[in-house]
Amino acid sequence: MPAAPAPPVPADLLGLWADAVRDHPRSPALRHDSGTITYARAEEITDAWAAELAHRGARPGSFVALEVCSAADLVLGLLAVLKCGAACTVLDPALPPADRADLLAVLGYDVLLAGPAVIQGVRLDLGVLADAPFAWRHRLTSGDQIAYAHFTSGRTGTAIARRSLALFAGGVAGRLGLGPADRWLQLGSPAADVVLEEVLPVLAAGGSVVCRKDFTALDVPELHHLIEHTGATVAELSTRSWLAYARWLRRHELRTAPRLRAVLVRGERLDPGAYRDWQHRGLAAVHHVYGMAETTVTNTVHSGQLTGSATEVPLGTPLPGVELSIRDGEVWLSGEFVGLGHLGDPPNPDRFHLENGVRRYRTGTLGHLDDNGDLVCTGQVDEQLTVLGHQVAPEALARLLERHPLVAQAVLGPDASGTRLLAFLVPANGETGRVAKARIRELHALLDGVLPPALLPRTCLRVPKLPGNPANVELAKVVRIVGLTGRTTWANSTAGLSMRTGDHVHVPDPPEGVAPAGRQLGVVGG
Repeated sequence: MPAAPAPPVPADLLGLWADAVRDHPRSPALRHDSGTITYARAEEITDAWAAELAHRGARPGSFVALEVCSAADLVLGLLAVLKCGAACTVLDPALPPADRADLLAVLGYDVLLAGPAVIQGVRLDLGVLADAPFAWRHRLTSGDQIAYAHFTSGRTGTAIARRSLALFAGGVAGRLGLGPADRWLQLGSPAADVVLEEVLPVLAAGGSVVCRKDFTALDVPELHHLIEHTGATVAELSTRSWLAYARWLRRHELRTAPRLRAVLVRGERLDPGAYRDWQHRGLAAVHHVYGMAETTVTNTVHSGQLTGSATEVPLGTPLPGVELSIRDGEVWLSGEFVGLGHLGDPPNPDRFHLENGVRRYRTGTLGHLDDNGDLVCTGQVDEQLTVLGHQVAPEALARLLERHPLVAQAVLGPDASGTRLLAFLVPANGETGRVAKARIRELHALLDGVLPPALLPRTCLRVPKLPGNPANVELAKVVRIVGLTGRTTWANSTAGLSMRTGDHVHVPDPPEGVAPAGRQLGVVGG
């Protein structure tokens, strides 16, 4: 699909920022517990911070590591780094020391802006260095300069160009119709690239970022209260967080807050039944978004009604400037949204390509275009398994199992021998105890003709919830890595989600809507 013409945007995100400061100087750019920070005041603060950063070595071609404890400091710090012409990497304050050291070693940073808003011992708060002059516009050179590096692990990062951020911010703002009245609630982890989406498009449109005091994960009631209390008009949730929120609203016969008009959902397959139910109830508009860490956050967006015959919620159509193509069933993204390449140790070094001067990225997503031109995902290349000589797509099988009225969610993975499949099921009715063999046969019937009889999952584990994604680890991937034999135990660790062989099945204690750690679960089949 050829790229739609991108609207005229500056070669640098700071051009959009300068326009917003000029057009909305007295409007709130940031909203926080203590009040607001206007565009004009944010300009003064970030000029002062940029002057100090430049004095300490931040310049075009250098990296600034940004480690802050609040969303307000993150937004101001990001703008200050960009004003220096430097590139920024945001560190998660909860990152273990060894992982933090690995990331900084790969980054080769020049300046560390550490929280709460301290640069190498110099405190940069709202009352410090406010009068320091800094002509940041003279620091701008090329839109191909690195603006941001996003790390998906301690030693793997992707470099994103300044013009890419400008195209992305303008494209998302245009697709969502953002304006000065919008308030985007900041919810994501500071180290996730989604934080850019929570900040840049709404600032480019003259709206405001709703900043929380910290980055603590919220449970569903807290999320609902915060959206209502802050008057947020836009929020972005992971697929599982959105599903938990949708079920919570229905269970309590509640509606989304009156001012909330858009909810972006990303991360995993979006259940079409839950999507239709949400739309039928007339709640805030859902926008299904898709993008890769190696590109600029979001590349395609699906909005609007789901047709009655659709069995999947599409990933949508490309933003202006994004070229989408399907090669041998795999999705390729091309254009200036694609990153400049990997930093550190790339897991898939053959994914980036340069063809006739155009950056292209082979995503590893399997998909096709439907009759409306929407991208529909059918799985992931790296999720294909070979079991007893057969190619198996666990995600596609899980979707088949979820057609059963008693299965809310499913995930499949191999056992340790690689010769059998195991199924983890979330019951739709919350029933406990062993499932009758007749139910197992019903599940097998859904897979009839897709899997040979020898591969049908005969061991199923019933879990009340699939784990959330606090450590960016999905259950399906953990299952594949560990290779389950018999029963298993999940446990929390300071490094994230870990697994070990044990006597029972437990679910970790993630932030939203998941059973407490330590709950013993039953075995469904055997």
